[in-house]
Amino acid sequence: MGWDTKLQALFTNEEVWDVDDSDDSIIRELSKAVDQGVDVIGVTDEALNTFTHLAALWDRPRVLEFLIRQGAELNATNKVGHTPADLAMHWGNADLAIQLKHYGGKHSCEQERDLAITQRDIAASQVADAKSKMEKALTEALALSKERECLRIERDRLVVEMDELSHDATQVRADCVTYRALFETQEAQMSALTLELEKVRSQMSAEAKAKTNALEGWTKAEAHAKEMQRMREIAMQCEEEAVKMRDEAMAERDAARELMKQAQTDHVVAVTVQKQAALERALAIKEKNEALATIQLQLAEWSAKVKAAEDDRAMIQVEINRQKASLEARCKALEKEIARVNLLNTILEGQLRDATTKLSTAETTAESSIVAMEKSTRKAKRLENEIKELMEARVEEKRLWRFKEAQALHEESQANMQLLLKAALRLWKKLSDLEWIFDFVTHPNESLLVEPETTPKPLLRRPSTTKETLHRMSAPTLSPLPALAPIETKVSAKFTEKLHSIQAKVVEWTKWCVSSLDDSVRWDKALLAQSTQNIDCLLTVADGLFDFLAVAMKDKCGEFRKHLEIQAKAVERKDMLLKRFTQHREEHVKKTRALHFRECSHGPC
Repeated sequence: MGWDTKLQALFTNEEVWDVDDSDDSIIRELSKAVDQGVDVIGVTDEALNTFTHLAALWDRPRVLEFLIRQGAELNATNKVGHTPADLAMHWGNADLAIQLKHYGGKHSCEQERDLAITQRDIAASQVADAKSKMEKALTEALALSKERECLRIERDRLVVEMDELSHDATQVRADCVTYRALFETQEAQMSALTLELEKVRSQMSAEAKAKTNALEGWTKAEAHAKEMQRMREIAMQCEEEAVKMRDEAMAERDAARELMKQAQTDHVVAVTVQKQAALERALAIKEKNEALATIQLQLAEWSAKVKAAEDDRAMIQVEINRQKASLEARCKALEKEIARVNLLNTILEGQLRDATTKLSTAETTAESSIVAMEKSTRKAKRLENEIKELMEARVEEKRLWRFKEAQALHEESQANMQLLLKAALRLWKKLSDLEWIFDFVTHPNESLLVEPETTPKPLLRRPSTTKETLHRMSAPTLSPLPALAPIETKVSAKFTEKLHSIQAKVVEWTKWCVSSLDDSVRWDKALLAQSTQNIDCLLTVADGLFDFLAVAMKDKCGEFRKHLEIQAKAVERKDMLLKRFTQHREEHVKKTRALHFRECSHGPC
């Protein structure tokens, strides 16, 4: 059997809790359960009662002290909301209840103090977190501001470079126009030189070979000049070379003019110059192509860079605006959070001061009231013992008084009913003695003759019986007969049957009255009911007899009937009084028990 089952069985084992010196055994069992790792404090029964509730109910201070050392919750409630202090006060354990209230209040103060300290620590940690977050946000804001300034500087630099590129492009366009004008001028000059050369060729037909060489040299020089002009159009660096080549071409032209006459002598020089001019022309064309390609590449590259820079600038501006708005919102939220945390910190500090003040006041009050509490405890215990003795004596006295009252009332009721039955018996005997009247009424002609004793004729109609429980000496329960009709001068068979029935009832009820008046008969409810029915039947028979004897008893019939009605009402009144007394006695017992419970118990605190 596991420890959980053992602990649950300990809840319902009243024999262990009811023994006076069972504290050690209970503490031993609980200690074993604690050593096995069982949570004794959290074990409850079906009504959510803990061992603290049981210790308070059975007045076990040592068990309660052990549970308190284990960390029991003194303010825990069961299913109906009762704490251990409530159960101790309810069952009269005043010392234990006061101790529970003292420890429970101290435990509540310690819990409130721990809760306040925890809330203070949480608030301090939240404030520290908020401060660190605020510092981090400020650092990020400063970094973003620096990045924004750097981006602004980069944007300004790109704008300046864009302006410089625009200026350079404008300058290149102007240079191109200048180079084109120079090229056209050179072409015009070259055309003029060509005309002059043709004239020289026509003049120098004898020197055709020299002229041809000079013309080829001039053509090469002209091509070289054109290439130089083109190089001037591409870049400023080629301008000096183009001017130099133009000067050389002009010099060569002059030399050609001077050496036209010496063409034959300078043929070798012309061929050399022609070769050099071809080489220089090829180099110039190559440099021109490279310069043009470089310029185109640089223009495309700078256009792409400018476009990318514009796009980056727009994206950077959008990102700057977004981050700026986000940072402003975060700064506002952080400011609100800091204000809320400061307010909460102020409130918690005030609550902590109040709790500390209350705790110190409670400790001072508790220390100062220990002596008074011990005195009041001893006095309350002494008064409680006296109250218990007085209540027990009072309960015993009330019980004896109720028993005596019930016995006296029962004897009085028995005596009264016996008086009634004796009177009824006398009346039945009187009625049985008046059989000659029945015979006279039934057989008026034969009543004067002496009749032999015969057995009574059997009844033609049996009276109805009830299903109630009868007394051991009771006669059959008979329902009252209806009132008989007045006697007529001529007797019919119906009246004859009624007279025989009345005569049989007289004999039967007379025997029952004799048996009921015995001293050994114990009166109870069934016997009282039979007596009431006996008297009722007697009155019915007497009423019928008075109808038959209306002529003979005319003067005293009314008075005798009133007397019988008074007796019937007295019997009914007595029965009603008995019922009322029984009901009043039961209600009085219930009220007395409730009053005794209120006087002997204390309400929940």
